Amino acid sequence: MQYQNIPVVSRSDEALYALLKELKETAPSTRCIVLLCSQMTDRPADWLMRIDRAVNERMDEPSVKILQSSDQDVFIFSKHATHKVFTSLLSHPTLDWLASHEGKPAAFFEVGYDGDWIAGLIKNKISAQRDRLSELQMRELEAQLRRRELALNAPIRIDLVRSIDTRRDSRAEPHILVVDDDLFTQKVVRKAIPSTLEASFADCAASAFMTYVRHAPDVVFLDIGLPDVDGHNVLNKIFEMDPHAYVIMLSANGHRDNVMKAIQKGAKGFVGKPFNTSKLIEYIEKSPHIRSKQKKEGRA
Repeated sequence: MQYQNIPVVSRSDEALYALLKELKETAPSTRCIVLLCSQMTDRPADWLMRIDRAVNERMDEPSVKILQSSDQDVFIFSKHATHKVFTSLLSHPTLDWLASHEGKPAAFFEVGYDGDWIAGLIKNKISAQRDRLSELQMRELEAQLRRRELALNAPIRIDLVRSIDTRRDSRAEPHILVVDDDLFTQKVVRKAIPSTLEASFADCAASAFMTYVRHAPDVVFLDIGLPDVDGHNVLNKIFEMDPHAYVIMLSANGHRDNVMKAIQKGAKGFVGKPFNTSKLIEYIEKSPHIRSKQKKEGRA
């Protein structure tokens, strides 16, 4: 028999259900073989390749569809499969791990007659997948809240906080802090900043707070969408430490609500992505801390 090279295709359970519904309406005589691989924890590493080979060698039918569900069960849809073909498939040498499994490792159905049962099986998979996703989302939310609390409540040396104004005023050279987790954005801002200015970078809120009190920057470019704490909350924390902070918000989301919320909290401006470098320079030049330094040097 010629090898047809029909691949195993991974589909969402919703797509699998839609295909079943379509076949039930348009080709109810279609056969469906279900390999209950999800029940087997001792599957060989190349189990999908083995199924692929067995189907291609035992089912001489180019129109066969081999679909893998979210929980690793495999659905084989065929126009011409019979019980004899089903038995032959399970006896293929590459499926010895399946055939030797206790219980019923596979089932043979006709879509028109058994469609409701197959649909129920797939619906259960959809429900289980949604439960798993909900659990994962809940865990991610909990992890995000933990990261937020750790960042906002991280210990910061009070002597550094109290000396921010003094250290900034006594430093001759301006210092820029860029808070953004995107490396490309950091590079763009670094290139836009004059080489004569010192710059520090932070990729999360926790790093931003520590870097801020360490360097007492003259300008802060702060991204709204940080991985651990929302940029607006970072803005609040910075102003708690330094009421005289000069902060410009960065974001790809330039909606008016975002801009106005940041301005109301004390930000002195907003730059959307992709950046207009002249806008960055303009905000740097407007910094009262940098102007104060220039005035002391007689450059104002």
